[in-house]
Amino acid sequence: MATGSESQAAAAEQPGAAEQSRQGRFPGGPSSLWDTKMPHINGALNEYSVERVGEDVKENLVMLHGYGAGLGFWYKNYEPLTRIPGWKLYSLDMLGMGNSIRATDPKEKIVEAEAWFIDALEEWRIERKIEKFTLLGHSLGGYLAVSYALKYPGHLKKLILASPAGFPENPYAVNDKLPEPDESTMPSEFIEDQETTTQGHGADKAAKRLSTASQSSQPNVPIRKLPHGLYGSGTQISLPSASVGRQTISQTETETLRETGIPVIMLYGENDWMDVAGGLAAEQKLIEAKRKALIHNTEEEKKKENGRASVVVITKAGHHLYLDNPEEFNDFMRKEMEETMAAS
Repeated sequence: MATGSESQAAAAEQPGAAEQSRQGRFPGGPSSLWDTKMPHINGALNEYSVERVGEDVKENLVMLHGYGAGLGFWYKNYEPLTRIPGWKLYSLDMLGMGNSIRATDPKEKIVEAEAWFIDALEEWRIERKIEKFTLLGHSLGGYLAVSYALKYPGHLKKLILASPAGFPENPYAVNDKLPEPDESTMPSEFIEDQETTTQGHGADKAAKRLSTASQSSQPNVPIRKLPHGLYGSGTQISLPSASVGRQTISQTETETLRETGIPVIMLYGENDWMDVAGGLAAEQKLIEAKRKALIHNTEEEKKKENGRASVVVITKAGHHLYLDNPEEFNDFMRKEMEETMAAS
């Protein structure tokens, strides 16, 4: 099936051009509309959207890829995730990647660099007239998904972080000597073969990894605050702060509207080089934030409480868990999407 990439390129050069659309069936899948578009929000973000033909859209899933990747990396997930009636999927190329524009990114300050990405996502949301949605981010996309949740509260129904990107423990580690291969798992992203990455070790190893990681994510482990409300401990992890899903949306002289928690799910591959201990530490912080909220919130806020945090390990998968084991990843995602729809 044609993807319309040539027409996308033409549209990118003509900001006033109409959006391109393709309709057809997925091989072996349901009758669906495969919609490839270039939304002209300052000619910025390239978009790939999928929805089932003849059905009303009730929920939206927005997918953000990792660093140096593109929306094509999700190709094993589009059809399986459209099997749920009422969902529309939007997959975006982040600025400077895929078919999105190559603009000069700000490098002077971290906050400005984050804003360069997430402000474009917010402009896209407004242009698409999407009030609330589920946000899925992988690697760097997970980091930016958390940044978006913090800067633009009130628009997320659920936040799903797939092997979210991380930081070295020392913020000045860029000047330090690089660790030897046996001291860091990051080189696995580049040198480990696919057979090793997708090797399964059974449910026992996955459970053991969670148990071992849990011991290293106890409150006595130092956790430093990173820019924009993210936390890091150890190496190569990224954690949402406890304020995610609990910020002030709007405030007037007589009323303050606050978020009452959103589900935050963190996924890791069984052979992931990202440290699952980071996810477990974040889970503890989010659970504690919910406990405090239930004590101090109003009765109305307590009724609307929707906070939840969980960590899940996808077996036979590495950092690119959605590609390494798409069956298990897609099955988990569908369950989360069905839960979101049931709660609406």
